[in-house]
Amino acid sequence: MKKSFLLLSLWVISAILFAHEFWILPQKWFVEVGQPVLVQVRVGENFTGEPWEAGASRVIRFFTVLKKTETNRLETLQKSGLDSLLVRFDQPGTHLVALATNSKFIELEATKFDAYLQEDGLEHIRRLRSQAGKSNQPGRELYRREAASLVQVGGSPTAVFFKKTGFELQILPQKNPLLADPESEMTFQIRFHGKPLPNALVRHWHKSADGNAAVQFQTADRRGRVRFRLKAGEQMVSIVHMVPHPKAAEADWQSIWGNLTFCLR
Repeated sequence: MKKSFLLLSLWVISAILFAHEFWILPQKWFVEVGQPVLVQVRVGENFTGEPWEAGASRVIRFFTVLKKTETNRLETLQKSGLDSLLVRFDQPGTHLVALATNSKFIELEATKFDAYLQEDGLEHIRRLRSQAGKSNQPGRELYRREAASLVQVGGSPTAVFFKKTGFELQILPQKNPLLADPESEMTFQIRFHGKPLPNALVRHWHKSADGNAAVQFQTADRRGRVRFRLKAGEQMVSIVHMVPHPKAAEADWQSIWGNLTFCLR
């Protein structure tokens, strides 16, 4: 009985942890100029998501980038909502679709919070909690999301200016991933406040045409770099980073969840 209860508890904790992936999912990844695209926001596990129930009020930025030009589309999102968000691209090229949310408070009991820190490779936070004698205290956290996706309009991929997002946590491919060949390797650099983020745990998800998903894990090197082999199909790169919150009365920690999705033919 005790063993069964322990296994059930571990399963519940695991479900909580893995359910936190958050991504942008275009209905179509490759479209023609002027063709409207349904852009969805998903949250879930194993690259299989459900609609994000929080609603448009949590979104503080929604925009697209083509070459060096940014287009603010937040008003479109606020009018249509997240369930029927149509984006129309009037110029050919590789468009970056990006979304950022505000922060939301969450508190987890010590055991669940520690398991979450372990699962996402946030060992620096575990050490800080231990040094402060707070390992057995609940984790009080504010978290926010920064997600991006690539949509190819027309036939010719173009340069993608990922740094143009101004995101606090950035996933930067070494080149436009849509130019990569299946079975080739791609280097991504993780940056926080514009600086390489070493020792970050990065996940790369791949979903094949039959819907099966597989995940790889890598820890970023001292220059914040990871390298994954890409296969044909939908891709997602994700990371969580956490820092002490500057206002202890509001929360102990601030986490930022970064995500990038794209598709290889």
